[in-house]
Amino acid sequence: MRTLICFGIAAALICTGSACVAGSATFWSDYMYASGAGGFQSQFSFGTAPGAVDGYDAGMLPDDWTQRQTVHIKLYRETGWRNWTGPTGFYGADPETPVPDGGSKTWWDIYLWSYNYTPPLGNRGGVGCNWTTMKPPAGYTGILTIDYVPADLDWTGPYELRIDLNKGISFLLPVPITGDPTDPANVTRMHLTVYTYPIPEPSSLAAIGLALAGVGIGVVRRRRG
Repeated sequence: MRTLICFGIAAALICTGSACVAGSATFWSDYMYASGAGGFQSQFSFGTAPGAVDGYDAGMLPDDWTQRQTVHIKLYRETGWRNWTGPTGFYGADPETPVPDGGSKTWWDIYLWSYNYTPPLGNRGGVGCNWTTMKPPAGYTGILTIDYVPADLDWTGPYELRIDLNKGISFLLPVPITGDPTDPANVTRMHLTVYTYPIPEPSSLAAIGLALAGVGIGVVRRRRG
């Protein structure tokens, strides 16, 4: 439990200047966040910490997202699904065991929605990823994959995004407005796969990147959701 508290504290701090602590394969964390009403940022952290397990870590409790009408990005966990043994709900952190050297690990069921609040860009919202005080080892790369977008959002953007986990980046994503994010049809659903090595960029990235220069992230490939 103490390790998980430390992980949560680290996830709330951005690594800057002398405050930056080089993480290791066995202890690092990044976080993804969504900007919403009044500058409030909803977020979840991911990474690994000593004592963490794949799945539910004893003592973790769901977040009460209903307290803010704003844009939310959280990990949705359901008892019995994907071997999750904890309570059903939305979580702000999920530390796992270390990513295998030369391999990958996936954080499933990332939900993005706006709770009874219309963002400035309507059904589009800013989402970012940054490191914390425990920066991941150099070369760690994330692939954020959009698994589902409600049809009425008319999303024509990329379905896979490449993220250098050692750099702070931001991008636009489709944000449904709903009062019931527990219904998977009401939210944008994604998963994030973390690799311990850099992912080569496609040769077409330079041309595609011109359209995304303002949001700071490259496209890996387009796929149907």
